[in-house]
Amino acid sequence: PYAFASHFAPAALDQAAAVYRQTFRPSARLQQPRFMLAVNVFAAASDAEGHYLRSSMLQAFVNLRTGRAGPLPRPVEDVERHLDPVALASAEQALAITAVGAPDTV
Repeated sequence: PYAFASHFAPAALDQAAAVYRQTFRPSARLQQPRFMLAVNVFAAASDAEGHYLRSSMLQAFVNLRTGRAGPLPRPVEDVERHLDPVALASAEQALAITAVGAPDTV
């Protein structure tokens, strides 16, 4: 099986799947390609709480990309007020394959 890190590299997902399927060679253990995705999931009692919890990941991702890696930041209600708009947009794009919200939403 092949597991792809779509939880932080969604832009390469389609290409990775295509290359894997094109280059797959059956074996005694695996007759057909098996493709798995790593995804972010922020499940909570409500959609609002899920988005609140996701704010920690957005902050951490921006911190990592700007050379300020450290402990996971505490969640915030209004993450867009705490992060530079360009940095936030970049983080949201990189973390695009994410399920957020209440059980029925996720």
